[in-house]
Amino acid sequence: MCGLNDFKYPWRISPAAWGRDLHALTEELRELTGPSTLFVLPALPIAATLAFPTPLWHVACALGSLWDDQKQRLAERLGPRAAVFVAAPPCPAAEEHGRMLCRDGVHPSAEGYALWGQHIAAAVAAQLMVRAEKRDA
Repeated sequence: MCGLNDFKYPWRISPAAWGRDLHALTEELRELTGPSTLFVLPALPIAATLAFPTPLWHVACALGSLWDDQKQRLAERLGPRAAVFVAAPPCPAAEEHGRMLCRDGVHPSAEGYALWGQHIAAAVAAQLMVRAEKRDA
């Protein structure tokens, strides 16, 4: 997982360096947990934020996608039995933003986190079903 603060200062760590660190972390975790561990790499739903004016919103979305691309590449490299990349959920409708975000317009509200968690859980459940079907075949 990475958050807005992780890519707010891209000169501190590049997306590629962060991706290498994430890969090293998964290798260390694999050694500790064994080969059956499924890594879940969710995209950050930065497009749902309201705190940025339009030009800055596009920059924030573009920066966020650089980090999300690293997660997606790692999931592809590890393979579907080892990792799942979860794309960001669709942006809520304009009338739902008030319920989905905190007052700061950046962080999800309790309802927003619940829906995000359900989105991630559905992707993980689907991947676990695929793993179970392949094991039973």
